[in-house]
Amino acid sequence: TLAARLPSTLRMGTSSWNFPGWPLWQGRYREELLSQKGLSAYAQHPLLKTVGLDRSHYRPMTLSELREMKQGLPEDFRFMVKAHEHCTLARFPDHARYGTQRGCPNSRYLDPIYAKEVVVGPVSEGLGKNLGILLFQFAPQDEQEMGAPHFADRLWDFLSLLPKGIPYAVELRNPRLYSPALADVLLASRTIPGLSVWSGLPSLADQARRLQIHRHSTRLIRWMLRPNDRYEDAFRRMQPFERLSEPDSDQRAAIAALI
Repeated sequence: TLAARLPSTLRMGTSSWNFPGWPLWQGRYREELLSQKGLSAYAQHPLLKTVGLDRSHYRPMTLSELREMKQGLPEDFRFMVKAHEHCTLARFPDHARYGTQRGCPNSRYLDPIYAKEVVVGPVSEGLGKNLGILLFQFAPQDEQEMGAPHFADRLWDFLSLLPKGIPYAVELRNPRLYSPALADVLLASRTIPGLSVWSGLPSLADQARRLQIHRHSTRLIRWMLRPNDRYEDAFRRMQPFERLSEPDSDQRAAIAALI
């Protein structure tokens, strides 16, 4: 009944479906079955019309993986896919998972050829009409290495060389890069502004003002960590995710206002 009252242009969803504690599953799926049946069950829920793919941020997904993932899903269902982080990292973090690349400059940063061949091509062909948004998420990083104070120009050079007709979005975790020039680039390139409830960012209203989202017909809002919270801490407090925990009415109201 609630889903029938909502506008068809509003799509709500989560960034994963692999949490066996969710009340959504009603005890039907053990963890090992969620990878096989979880997404198809998720997509049957009338309020969940989209889902985020985080795994593609850490490893590009192949054409066959993407084609298999969308099999059996409703035509109206949409994926929000994160682009491979090699597109958006100026320097690889000093973390063990980057192996010999840790701490090194990244030659693929804002490289449109790499993005087209490894990300855009497989995602657009593999998901077809089920692709809702392809998100370029820029992690917090050194602004000089990112190209500041001319970051907006570098982003324009990148976006303008990508294939047309794909719903791209950009989300930044460096608040000082939210500039009038960036807002102009997003509008001129028809790139969706990505707003985010995340611990290191200003309020949603401030992000919306800086990115001038009133000029866009589409926007992306991702609700993650409240201010000064850490992912590991929140995960530990809230697992096994079997009930609504720590409701945040302020952020909920801010998101509803933007919608």
